[in-house]
Amino acid sequence: MYPVKIWGFWALFFLLICNLTAADLYVDPAGCPDPNGSAEMPFATIQAALDAAQSGDRILLNPGVYTGPGNRDLDPNGLILTIQGSEPSDPDVIAQTIIDPNYLGRGFVFRNQEDPNFLLMGLTLRNTWSQQEDDPPHGSAISCSGASPTIRSCIFQECDADGGWGGAIYGEFSEMQIEHCLFFGNRARYGGAIGANLFSRMTLNHCTIVGNQAWFNGGGLICDFDTSITLTNSIFTFNHLVSKENKGWQVSLRDSSMTVSFSSIANEPNDFEIIGNSLIQLHEGVLEAAPEFASSVPSAPQSYSDLHLRSQAGRWDSDAAEWVTDSVTSPCIDAGDPNSAAWSAEPWPHGKRV
Repeated sequence: MYPVKIWGFWALFFLLICNLTAADLYVDPAGCPDPNGSAEMPFATIQAALDAAQSGDRILLNPGVYTGPGNRDLDPNGLILTIQGSEPSDPDVIAQTIIDPNYLGRGFVFRNQEDPNFLLMGLTLRNTWSQQEDDPPHGSAISCSGASPTIRSCIFQECDADGGWGGAIYGEFSEMQIEHCLFFGNRARYGGAIGANLFSRMTLNHCTIVGNQAWFNGGGLICDFDTSITLTNSIFTFNHLVSKENKGWQVSLRDSSMTVSFSSIANEPNDFEIIGNSLIQLHEGVLEAAPEFASSVPSAPQSYSDLHLRSQAGRWDSDAAEWVTDSVTSPCIDAGDPNSAAWSAEPWPHGKRV
């Protein structure tokens, strides 16, 4: 027991030291002439903040568009950080805090054992790009190899892995937690929104994966080589293929598994492509009905769709900026896991269920 007690003491000591030395580093697209990362003198690029950061630090991005050198192909090099927008729980601020490489590179690359304590939160990633000549060519917004960051409350829009897997996110030898994220209008050769490969374990919770496309397999998702996907409290629909093979409109699995519960996911004959020793398990709460978005053109950019759910009790109309009522109610409303406590964020009397 003695060595265990000594190790516990030193682990606690190092945690306390990290907490004492952790810093907040601010970034603003406008920057300032002599930045030091403070709120008053923020860095002008995310890379400048990464260069100044130490594990345990938090990098806060003010609203604005982050583009050009220093705001693409971002690699934390093993640091354990939080990179977030200024208000990660406010959808309007998330939509205004944008990393946009303008199709000149990726968003983030994780390849140095960044673990689940690394948190990426409250950001929009759009117009990211990876091509066949890249190594690897997969995952244009986030590419993970041997790393497992946590991704929370992010929007992935118009991300393109032209030469590989996972238009928005790709993971290999990875265990990623992806929570409260929207994937819309992303493209790839395989797996329009997400690609998972090589012994990965990926959890998707409270995510909307809609209107993504792939050229060949997995309009929304592809996974291979002893990989497992868990989907809960999510909407996964209207993903499609560009090719005419008519298999795997939504999901392509090869020697892998997928578990779905309390989610809306289409279940037409060609929605799932099951190859080799693969298994898909549809558990309690799986809905096969249309989610009844307020308005949606699956192949259009997000700005042309309103992904609020239609409701006879009332929903927010983004264009009119007011509450409206519909003639029908989405089957997804109050259809999440009844054991989830997340419903408590909804104003009474809306459902007591996520």
